[in-house]
Amino acid sequence: MKVDTTPAGPPSISKSALILTKALNVILSSILRSPFHRKLSQRFILLSFKGRRSGKRYTIVVGYQREDEVLEVISPRNWWRNLQGENTHVSVLLQGRWYDGVVEAFHGDETVVDGYLRAMQRSHALIGMYHVEVDETGQPKRESVCQATRTCALVRILLLPEKCI
Repeated sequence: MKVDTTPAGPPSISKSALILTKALNVILSSILRSPFHRKLSQRFILLSFKGRRSGKRYTIVVGYQREDEVLEVISPRNWWRNLQGENTHVSVLLQGRWYDGVVEAFHGDETVVDGYLRAMQRSHALIGMYHVEVDETGQPKRESVCQATRTCALVRILLLPEKCI
């Protein structure tokens, strides 16, 4: 039996994987905007926001989890830094409709660990992606999740009552 000795942490991304990710982003974005979005919309949203310094509008595909009017997005990448600050507004394409939302971004605290634990309990593929140790019941170990997410972020989006488009 081969033992995985990769240290816990966010998945690394090579240059070729980055190119593939960009291509997939274009494809998924197109599907999410189309009438054929239903299946993909169960797991993915389009998140649109302005760059903090540049003011440029970015729209990216991200996975999400929903609890009532709150969406949670986990991120091993740095795009979330654009969402720092009070009352940062975003637009979200959720299940075929655009919504306005207010964002809170968390980094390096227990809120991040708790968010990743919830995500890993719902999607066991994340456990392998982040090289997280599991207990005897197959659940992610908190200490390992804490180590794996030290450079990651959790973005919480509160959907506002009115649709924006």
